[in-house]
Amino acid sequence: MEATRPTVGETPRPTLAIVASALAASIRPPADDLPSAWIADNLILVDGPRAGERWSAEQTPFWIEVVDQLAPDSPANRVVVRKSAQVGFSIVAIGWLGFLADRSPGRTMLVQPTVDLAKTFNRSKLQPSINASPVLRRKVAPLKSRDAAGSSMFTKVFPGGSLVLVGANSSVGLRSQTVKFVFADEVDDYPLDLDGQGDPMGMIEARQMAFRAAGDWKRLEGSTPTEADLSRIDQAYEAGDQRVWEVPCPFCGVYQDLVFEQLRYNPAPPVAAHYECTACRELIAHHHKRAMVAAGRWCARNPAGGYPSYHVDTLISALVTWDDVAGMALEVEADPAKGKTFDNLWLGRSHKSAGDAPDAEKLLLYREAYPVGRLVPGLLYSVGSVDVQGNRLEWAIYGFDRRFGQWLLDGGVILGDPTTPEPWRELDDLIARPLRDAWGGLWPVEAWGIDAGYLSSHVYRFVGRHAASGRVFALDGREGWKMPALGLPSVKDITFEGRRVGAVKLWPVGTWDLKSEVYGALALTLAGFADDGRLAPGAFHLHEAIDKEWIEQATAERLVYRVVRGHHLPVWAKTQKRNEQLDLAVYARALAHHLSDSLTGADWLALEAARLKRPEDVQGDLGALWAPGLADAAPAAPEAAKAAPGEPGSPTRPANASPPAAAPGAAGGEVGGRKGAGWIAPRKDWFGRA
Repeated sequence: MEATRPTVGETPRPTLAIVASALAASIRPPADDLPSAWIADNLILVDGPRAGERWSAEQTPFWIEVVDQLAPDSPANRVVVRKSAQVGFSIVAIGWLGFLADRSPGRTMLVQPTVDLAKTFNRSKLQPSINASPVLRRKVAPLKSRDAAGSSMFTKVFPGGSLVLVGANSSVGLRSQTVKFVFADEVDDYPLDLDGQGDPMGMIEARQMAFRAAGDWKRLEGSTPTEADLSRIDQAYEAGDQRVWEVPCPFCGVYQDLVFEQLRYNPAPPVAAHYECTACRELIAHHHKRAMVAAGRWCARNPAGGYPSYHVDTLISALVTWDDVAGMALEVEADPAKGKTFDNLWLGRSHKSAGDAPDAEKLLLYREAYPVGRLVPGLLYSVGSVDVQGNRLEWAIYGFDRRFGQWLLDGGVILGDPTTPEPWRELDDLIARPLRDAWGGLWPVEAWGIDAGYLSSHVYRFVGRHAASGRVFALDGREGWKMPALGLPSVKDITFEGRRVGAVKLWPVGTWDLKSEVYGALALTLAGFADDGRLAPGAFHLHEAIDKEWIEQATAERLVYRVVRGHHLPVWAKTQKRNEQLDLAVYARALAHHLSDSLTGADWLALEAARLKRPEDVQGDLGALWAPGLADAAPAAPEAAKAAPGEPGSPTRPANASPPAAAPGAAGGEVGGRKGAGWIAPRKDWFGRA
């Protein structure tokens, strides 16, 4: 009998591999003892289109092998899943935890990125699944917060074992457990270093050390990837055997994994997405997808990898259509700021943000003409930032729109020794000064942040004087990745002549991720003006008055690779001495996140109603959004001011325009009748004012 010929892209299997496969099949445990069979028989779905039904692998056959790798008799100990959103991973992971409770009980740990997310996971997914599934309802002790034998929000008790939920941001939770089984969820959101005590993943691995000799420990690690070079799940996937779900072409039968680059669609709706076969080049309609996925198989791209690692994304998901994917791709073309979301949540890929400093000469070409110190139409709020130097206070005011576009509205230097009262009095005046919108309404700068890393006691005293307003923040820049833009504050004493005279909150700023955001926004600036004369949503808007030196300061760092606590990581390093403008942009962005990240859709509508309409059209109390400070900032209603040139339709500079002439007061020039070798001694601001 003639041997079956392999399809294109396949490698003939040697006889030894065929024999080994047959032997493995002969010793495979009965189907009833496999997690996938248990999940199908026992787990009731609690959300989604099939809520109330038992889980079925019909729509997601690719999960069968993944979860069965975690069976007690499987030789695999570690299983890694790199995934997009909307692929059904969480419910399968919960199913494995349920299988353990019923069939292979032991001490088990579920790790979410934070304690709060662990609460949310329990409330929205885990406990409802326990309640809905009869076998788990019988096995898991009921919730009894005052009974040590009962379950609680963070501990599920069952005969022979327990499941404890912890956050990767809690060193106490990670160090206090010895466990046999671990489900580590969304590992890309774990901190790289936890309170200076090391890598949370290292702590998790240490919890399973007691079971290493027996070899019966299991760990499931899953995550949507985040930033390239920093992604834990990327690194874990690459170190594994890199399995992809190959599906057969309905026309030629060749197996291939579905990749976005082969998706073909119209440049405008209706997108009519089809998939182009890599072998026969036929266009495959979406209605073939279900049968293709059902006939799929896992193929290891790196068979020498140390453990099973899997990639799953929306292209094979039953919950997402190819039209959905193509539609999102078109959104990214229109709004490049959505590129990270598309890469991470749709394609299950890490995203590469700008790391090298943008070219200063090129950025000069994309400066724009808009009024100084005014709220350009489209801006919804503004923030100010201050950097303390030995002989001056550097400051900047930025406006932000809903797409997180960052606009330089004003900036300058307050000359004087910051250990004396005079510079701080000028800063008092600056903070009290409102911004005027296009219709003449007056709005305060919602928040000011001052870097307290230098002359801290003087910063604390100043911030303390403004404590009642709630608008002035003492900031502490922190190095490291995966830190919040503005973290939880600590309390610092305000002292005078050695005596404690008060206290102030010091807010930590995660500068490294924010620098990546600033560079990403500058990269959108370099993408240039669209046909309508506007920069891409989310771009960094540079006023025409700034010069090359300002841009060089704003791009004064780049990413280099170093070994940090055992990790080969990118770190920010200066390329030149002066980087004040980058620091100011970063602090402004931190405050912008603090103000806007928690806003609801209704909040945004209220903000837009206030800022994007004439004062007489504004209704409602905007003060509820940010308190205090904004509540007393209802727009004034003077006679509508005539819009400054370029105000209603920013930006006003075509894509290929030459840079504007240097603003008055440029380096080496004359400002206010005073000559100076460089801008710092004579210049009071970047906009030509003496």
